[in-house]
Amino acid sequence: MINTKIFFKGLFSIKSFDSPGIALGASFVAIGALLKNVGFTIEESIFSSFLIYALPGSLVLAESMIIGVSLLNIFLAVWLVNARLYPMTVSMMPLLISRNQPRWKYYLSCHFVAVSSWLILKSNYKKIDKKYRIDFWLGIGTAT
Repeated sequence: MINTKIFFKGLFSIKSFDSPGIALGASFVAIGALLKNVGFTIEESIFSSFLIYALPGSLVLAESMIIGVSLLNIFLAVWLVNARLYPMTVSMMPLLISRNQPRWKYYLSCHFVAVSSWLILKSNYKKIDKKYRIDFWLGIGTAT
């Protein structure tokens, strides 16, 4: 299971002075307003945030819908924009992998890769025992 002490340490790491929490919150409000103008309901906006997660992908989705692009083209554009997260994932996984942790944590954690959460991890991972870093990462991802 998840080590709750380490998870909450990651969850509350977003409250630090150098955290992008306020900027992220404001950006998601702005994306929400843009999606509302495109015609999304609040439920659709929240669902798209869970599916896309990264703000540039949400922006591409909204702009593509405004100009009337096909669903296949929107999918490809969002996929290509979010492919920029792959190098971050590759550089981060060696810091997180521990043989003592179940694989489901790693599969779940893939959805939390973003520049903001990556920066928080990179500045704090040395303080966390390697065995529990995935729990710390899940906390960061939940917070962001």
